[in-house]
Amino acid sequence: GIDRKKEQAMFRETERRAESTAKDLKKLYQKQRREFKEMVLDTKQREADVMKDLQDLERNMLKSEKTDFANKLVEEREKGEARR
Repeated sequence: GIDRKKEQAMFRETERRAESTAKDLKKLYQKQRREFKEMVLDTKQREADVMKDLQDLERNMLKSEKTDFANKLVEEREKGEARR
């Protein structure tokens, strides 16, 4: 008789621990999932920033190439006028 009660008490205790562990694991999983999502968003934002910087750099390089080309044309024209 007494062993049966002891057995039931042990079973309930084990069940309680398992539930507690399951709760902790679920909380941990949710926390890690949230952190992962934040990291993904952060990475996407950094990627977007880098792409924008590259586009700006490219635009500025094109502008300066056009400016250099225009300056060379002006230079050539002035040389031509000076020869006359």
